[in-house]
Amino acid sequence: MDQIESIVAVNIKKYREKLGFTQEVLAERCGLTPQFIAAIEVGIKKPSLESLNKIIPSLQIRPFQLFLTDAADDVPMFNVDDFSEYIISLIRKIASKHDNKKS
Repeated sequence: MDQIESIVAVNIKKYREKLGFTQEVLAERCGLTPQFIAAIEVGIKKPSLESLNKIIPSLQIRPFQLFLTDAADDVPMFNVDDFSEYIISLIRKIASKHDNKKS
């Protein structure tokens, strides 16, 4: 399983558990089998775009959320507004350091 597939698998499980859904409940809500959901979550199967199109609304998330990680070298786990604020604070910090070097 490559890194993106692993991130998607982990996030499907995370968002499913956050909603308090079992694999069976998620499968029923999106018209897939519990075995397929389990296989996705452990990396045995790769979800197609068609499957993701069913899973994403069932998890009540936006598509990009399946690709977010909390790894230090990846995009942090934030909602969009918090992520925007985080980026703005980083830009301000960099600008401040740049201004201090000019002095």
